[in-house]
Amino acid sequence: MSSIPPVPDAMTLTEFGERLWGVGPDGAGDSLAGITLEKLNHLGVTQEIAKMWRDFYFEQSVQRRGMPTSALRVELLDKCLELLRRQKSSS
Repeated sequence: MSSIPPVPDAMTLTEFGERLWGVGPDGAGDSLAGITLEKLNHLGVTQEIAKMWRDFYFEQSVQRRGMPTSALRVELLDKCLELLRRQKSSS
């Protein structure tokens, strides 16, 4: 199993998770519907952080099939990466 990826500075792991994907499948689903580039920038989420977390949860979703939260977080983090890449290409 891979190690826990880093979180943005001045944030605990719990704070990061609750602020980015909420709690449980409902939280991840709600976050997926409402994630914005502004929120990612406010939280200090970079492409590197989003990619590390996406890869972590992808591995979790493979190892723990039947846990919908991991798959939803992968989907959310894919969307985060898309938003962050668009920002980088437009700057």
